[in-house]
Amino acid sequence: MALQSSTLKINHACESGKKFAELFYEQLDKNRHLIGQLYHDTATLIWNGNHIVGKANIVQFYTNLPGIDTNLNGIDSQPVSPIISKDHTSILVTCNGRMAINRRQQHFNESFMLIAENNVWKIVTDTFRNY
Repeated sequence: MALQSSTLKINHACESGKKFAELFYEQLDKNRHLIGQLYHDTATLIWNGNHIVGKANIVQFYTNLPGIDTNLNGIDSQPVSPIISKDHTSILVTCNGRMAINRRQQHFNESFMLIAENNVWKIVTDTFRNY
């Protein structure tokens, strides 16, 4: 039974992470004014070493970015142990792909730690690096 439960958690994390990533990048590319709905109030974003704390500051940061067009290559999602996530249902979502910022193509990696808050996934930490 434990194996079946573990498999269900992994499958749920994979499905949820994929849907979440697709929604996140769609909002980043086309509906940036809505991106704050995806972040927890006390979320942290690290964007290429720039540390931004709090949903309002994160929304302001994204609002000030130039036009972005994202092309995802890969999404990986894993359930996070309740020991680490303080008994919250949590998943780690890792994405990679290519992103055009002001039409300049770059590769990127991004990792999200999500927690379930009232049955809605919210970002608590977001780490982005382009290269």
